[in-house]
Amino acid sequence: HELAQAAAVLASQRAPCALRLVDLSLPGGDALRMRYTLDASSLAIFRHGAHTLYQGSRRAGAVVEHLLSLTYAMSGDGLHAMPPRVDPLATASMASMRRREAGESHVLILTAHTFTEALIAHSLLFVLFFEEEHAQGSHLLSNFSLAASTLAEHG
Repeated sequence: HELAQAAAVLASQRAPCALRLVDLSLPGGDALRMRYTLDASSLAIFRHGAHTLYQGSRRAGAVVEHLLSLTYAMSGDGLHAMPPRVDPLATASMASMRRREAGESHVLILTAHTFTEALIAHSLLFVLFFEEEHAQGSHLLSNFSLAASTLAEHG
């Protein structure tokens, strides 16, 4: 559950980043797919509304490092303010993560309309775009859902 570990670290660092899910099979999904050139399991980063597809490693440390670098770049502090590299395993509490895994998800799944609202509300947004019919049993979807729940609980 690398992305959940990343979310726990981001929450502990109080990074102003939100993780959200967008189901492209809902109304408006095709328009989003075309606008942002998405496939059924795209990870994208939106910074002040501008987007890039995330092609990096999905390991916790890499996700945290990338999102924190964007956070510090946005704050105007530059690289001098970057925190030291983090060890997600040392920072995240595995016991609390297991409790969240067993519980109900608090992940916000966005529609095309609420996605636009989220872009306005969050200066840094990490989004998993998916299609419900292709996502059943998806490791990426369950991992991202856990990560988003983790960040929401601490954010």
